[in-house]
Parts: sequence; C-alpha cells; structure tokens
Amino acid sequence: MVTNRHYGWLLIGLILLMSCAQDEGVGDRYRAEQMYYHAGRMYRTLQIDPGTFDPERSRQVRGSFRRIIEAYPVSSLDQDSGYDADVRSELLTITGMSRLSIADLFFREGQTDSAVAVYRQVIQDYQEHRSIGSRAQYSLAMVYQSADRWPEAVTAYEALLEKYPPFQQTPEQPDESILNIPGYVAAAYLSRGDSARAGDYFQKARDYLSSVITRWPETPTAQMAQNHIVNTYIRQQRWSSAVAALESLAVMIPAGDDPPDALFVMATLCSDRLGDLDRALGIYEDMLQQYPGSEKLSRAILAIGQLYFQRGDLDGARQFFGRVIEEYPRDAETGASAQYALALSYEFEGDWNKALNEFRWIVDNYPGSPEAFAVPNHILEHYRQYGEEELAQTAYQQALRIYNDIVAKNPDSPGAFQGQWYIAQSHILMTSWEQAAAALEQLIQDYPQSQQILPALISLGEIYELHLGKIDRALGTYQTILRLAPRSPYAGIAAERIGRLQKALP
Repeated sequence: MVTNRHYGWLLIGLILLMSCAQDEGVGDRYRAEQMYYHAGRMYRTLQIDPGTFDPERSRQVRGSFRRIIEAYPVSSLDQDSGYDADVRSELLTITGMSRLSIADLFFREGQTDSAVAVYRQVIQDYQEHRSIGSRAQYSLAMVYQSADRWPEAVTAYEALLEKYPPFQQTPEQPDESILNIPGYVAAAYLSRGDSARAGDYFQKARDYLSSVITRWPETPTAQMAQNHIVNTYIRQQRWSSAVAALESLAVMIPAGDDPPDALFVMATLCSDRLGDLDRALGIYEDMLQQYPGSEKLSRAILAIGQLYFQRGDLDGARQFFGRVIEEYPRDAETGASAQYALALSYEFEGDWNKALNEFRWIVDNYPGSPEAFAVPNHILEHYRQYGEEELAQTAYQQALRIYNDIVAKNPDSPGAFQGQWYIAQSHILMTSWEQAAAALEQLIQDYPQSQQILPALISLGEIYELHLGKIDRALGTYQTILRLAPRSPYAGIAAERIGRLQKALP
C-alpha cells in the first residue's frame, strides 16, 4: 500500500531527477558554447589574416569544430533527447554551424568534393532547422558555381527557393537573397554569355516576383519584389520596360516627405537611356511641386540644371547649379557636383578664366570630394588640349605635388588610392609612359583589394603594349586580369588582346 508519505517522497524524487536533467542540459549547452567560442576564434584568425591560412592550420581548426560534433552528434539531439526545447535548439545550432564551418574550410582548401559532401549531409540532417539548412543549401549552390559546375549550381539554387521560401509567417521581413534567386540565376546565365537561357530565367523571375506581389499586396515585400523586377529589365537593357516598372514601384511606396528613389532612377533612364529629356525634366519638376520641403530636392535641381546643359541652355543651367550651392549648403556631395558642372559650363562657353575660378573654388570649398580630386588633372588636360605647353608643364608639376601630398599624408585611405590613380593619369596626359607605368605598378602593389584594380591593369597593359613595346609585360598584365576576374568584362578585353599579341609573336 502506497501512503501519502510515499507519494511525497516519489514526488520529491521526480523533481530532483528533472532538476538534474535540466542542470545537465544547461551544462552541456555551456560546454558546447565554450568549445564553439574557442574554435570560432581560431577560424576568425584565419579569416582576418588570409596570410596565415595553410592546410595544417585549417586541419587544426576543423578538428576543433569536429570535437563539438563528436560530443553532441545530431542523432543525440532528437525530440527524445531529454533536453528542453531551448537547450536542444541551441545545441542543434552550435553543431550545425560547426559542420558548416568545416565545409567552408574544406572549400577554402580547394577540397570541393569534401565540402559538397558535408553540405549535403547538413541539408539532410537539418531539414527542420531552417537557418542551418538554408545556409547549407545556399553554400552548396555557391560552391558548385565557384567550381564551374553550373548545371549543379542551378539545381541547388532552385532547390533553395523550393525548400526554403523567403517567407515564413509574415511578408514584412522576407529573406531577400532567396527572393531574388531566379533573378540571380538569370544574371549568372547572362554573364556566362548564354543570353537565351538568361532571357528565360529573367521572365521566370518576373513571373515569380509578380506572384509575390499578388500574394502580398501593399507590403514592403511587394515593393522589394517590384524593385527586383525593375532590375531584371535593367540587366536586359530593356529601358522602356524598366521605366514602366519603376513607375509602378513609385506608386507602391507610401506617400512621405521625400520623393522615392524610384523617381530619380526613372528620370535618369529617360534622359540617359531613352534620350527623352522632356519626360525626365517633367519628372524632376513634379518632384519640386510635390515635395517642397525635401532635402533630396538638391539632387532634382542639379539634374534639371544638367538637362538644361544638355539642351545647350547654359544660362538656365547655371541658375539651377547656383540654386543647389546656395539653398543646400550642407549637402556637400551634390554641391561639389553642381560647382563642377558650373565650371564646365563656362569652359564649354569658352570663358576659361571664369571656369578656372570655379574649378579652384571646388578645391577650396569641397576638399576631399571626387570633383576636387579631378580638378588638377582637368586643368592639365585643358592646357594640353589647347596646345599651351608651358602652362601645361606648370599644371603637370602642380598636379603631381598635390596628388603626391595626398598619398603621403594618408597612405592607407581611399583618397590615397585616388591620388595614386591621378598621378598615373597626369603622366599619361603628358605622354610620360615610363613614369605612368611605374605609377600604375605602385598602385597595383599598394592597393590590391581596390575595386579599380582591373581598370588600372588594363591601362598598364595598354602602356606596355602600345607605348613601351614591352610585349611580355603586356601579356603578363592581361593574364593577371584573367586570373583575378575571369568572368568580368575586363577579362574579355584582356583575352582578345592576349590572342592578338600571341599571334604577332615570332
């Protein structure tokens, strides 16, 4: 017979057992977190300093992550594991991220098949854990693409969209990278030169995005999807369709104090791509009427001035450039552009003295702006164009002093890269080819991560090929472009020149 006293002891025993299980779960989570912290710190060292990355260190880091997986295998973290839901979810995340890190390290070592195997296993084991499974699926697609296994990459991207749709419970915060998968695949086909497949996928992307808009109207997601539709037309250079899509996007955006950026893009496409200056001007003038207090109007007023300039109405253009400078003194970026356009208007009219004063005003009032960087070289180019060699020589020396001073004062700044670039351009304007090549070599050596390295390499290759007759160096420079960016537009230029030069060799 079980008495109330025995029930009491039984209850106490059950409570103690549950408490021990909870303590064990918390302890396991703590130990896993500590192990993951130490492994992650080792991995971050490799990521921050790529020079320390070698196979031995990679194996050590992989071993640290693998010990976590061995201590907490996914088979021990099922619903019957005894862990409460929070602890179980935390352990699944830690082990999943550890396995993803191992796959990432395999890929960085060039062990593509090993990386693929790990990603596939993670996808299988974490089907109910969206954050881990989706990342594994995305990484698998990227690995296939990087390894030039494009058909497998497309299959993996499509599986990502099917298994992990960009919405869960709400359309307010979709996963934009997944939302744009069809557009991304289309753009990749285009970059590979397969315009037919690209066209099919761009249409597929628009159909999918349109269905998203229909399903979630009047939401941020609908705006995001419409913006992606615009991008598909722009990538295909279908400018009229892009303008129409932008017009729909502008209507979707709730009314506010500022004009939506879609209107600015629409006006730019009308003027620059369709040559419809009247429509572009109308869009900007409507902005002035509808958003009278917006700070963004400085951009619209500048654009109106530029449209007047294109029409040849220099007096009208200068009125709008002056408005930008006077009415928006805190907008240095737009002000510098307006000041530069003002100077160009006088130069275009043939009044060089006024133009020169306005150019110097940029340097004094907007130092550090892209326009201020361009001024010394622009002055030099003007004198060279009009054959004023003595003034050109003075401007040349002055430009070199200014740019060298910029580089010397802040050698690690973005401005230093621009300064070095303009040093090379100054030498090119003066046809000082040896000095120009040396300046570009210095730029490439000092700023290898800059986005402008490819134009610098193209320019250097041209100098070696066309002006110095150093064909071997030209070939080496063009081959560097193929190695660094084999799918970039510059790679096509480099490949054509390599073919031409190799045919000319004895």
